[in-house]
Amino acid sequence: AYNNLILDQNSTKTASGNLVVDGNLTFTNSATLDMDVLNNRTLDLEGGFTLNNGTFLSRTGTHNIAGNWNDAGGTFVGTGTIILDGAAQNITSGATNSFLNFETQGSGDKTAQSNLAVIGTFTVTAGTFKTGAFETQVTGKTTVTSTLDIDNANGIFDANGEFDANGGNVTFTNPGNLELGGVVTDLGTFTCGTGTSKYDLAGAQTIIQPGNPYFNLSLIGNTKTAADGTALNVDGDFILDGCTFDPGNNNHNLAGNWNETNSAVFDPSEGTITFSGANSDETITTLTNLATSGVTDGDDNSFYLLVIDATDITTLSHIEVDNITTINNLKKLTIGDNTADFAGTKQFNIDGTLVLSDDLTKVVANGGFNAENGAVTFTAGKTSILELHATSPNLGTFTSNNAGTVKYLKAGDQDIDGGADLTYHNLTIEGSGTKAVGTVLNVGNDIIINTSNTFDANANVVVGKDLTINTGTLDFASNSTFNLVGDFIMNGGTFTAVG
Repeated sequence: AYNNLILDQNSTKTASGNLVVDGNLTFTNSATLDMDVLNNRTLDLEGGFTLNNGTFLSRTGTHNIAGNWNDAGGTFVGTGTIILDGAAQNITSGATNSFLNFETQGSGDKTAQSNLAVIGTFTVTAGTFKTGAFETQVTGKTTVTSTLDIDNANGIFDANGEFDANGGNVTFTNPGNLELGGVVTDLGTFTCGTGTSKYDLAGAQTIIQPGNPYFNLSLIGNTKTAADGTALNVDGDFILDGCTFDPGNNNHNLAGNWNETNSAVFDPSEGTITFSGANSDETITTLTNLATSGVTDGDDNSFYLLVIDATDITTLSHIEVDNITTINNLKKLTIGDNTADFAGTKQFNIDGTLVLSDDLTKVVANGGFNAENGAVTFTAGKTSILELHATSPNLGTFTSNNAGTVKYLKAGDQDIDGGADLTYHNLTIEGSGTKAVGTVLNVGNDIIINTSNTFDANANVVVGKDLTINTGTLDFASNSTFNLVGDFIMNGGTFTAVG
């Protein structure tokens, strides 16, 4: 065995047997070490490997390195297996250099000090592999039975082949990136920290859920499928980037933002998305195009079943729901400066709060609308619109804040919610059939009656400003009172007072 071995001079040194070096191996002056193409000799190095310049021809042997590895000064295109089997070790590699097979053994941290390229397999058998602030790119299979740690915000582990951490640990100690470009078999004991996991295979890919949540989860390109029984749990943001996402028949729990980008497609016929963020700044951004939608699956980007279990989540784009929508108790959905379109024949249940927040906010409730145990709130000074198509909608605890318009639009008979504790700002009656109100109807601003319907005002009605009839009929019963502060405007239609 050698103590320390220095290879000098511009010539090729060929190993005539397996090499054992108790100290360091150093290359200088463009020396080449050839591990013998015919016999594939091995290297057992107890110290550090330093390729200042020159070339290391590893051939297909297995080489054990107990010290630091640095090939940045020379040429190394691995064709064998490099095993780091010491205690704490640093790995530095040149920009055009690469390992074939790479493995960690021994205790301690193995920390990348540069970008690393592994063309074959990457195996973490013992110790902890740390990405540092660099990218480790693996073409072949990654196997982790010890610990893979993405320990730097700039750290990237890019696994382009199969990824299997069964029996191992995948840990983010800082918000780096785990990029999964192959079949993902197992993510082991997964500790997400504030890191980002990306499924980015160019072809179809199945998403798995580890035992613990993801933080940020990004699905990139082609079709990404969560098989039935795979309910995703995401503590951070969920991003659909140029992919088609098939959620399967699962209830996916998302605590951060939802973002669709780069022509992503999401229009399932099954599955539930539950937003559960505890903050008040989560958002929903979709690629829904309401000009092409029909509130049915298969027509445009939309949710199938939507549950709001978030403290307060706000839409930053149009959204569409093809089935039931639920806002849970003490939770809030805020519709931003856009349209929210909820499915016909399906229920919109509000046990928490629905907020219409801006001038261009429009909520279209094509099916049932029940806020009996919840609240509907308009934002002061904004011209938001709530369109109701249900037969008997219930507005629950309704707050107009002297703003916005509620429209009753059902094609057929429809009950208008009223009562002493409910005051509309503007009320518009459209559609067809009879629109009937019970005992009390309070409108702070205007009532407008459009289209061929009958407004059956069998109630005590208070209108803070004008009543306008463009078309249709207003029937005013004898046992009712009508307090109109502004003008009574007949542009058409019929007014009938009984008694």
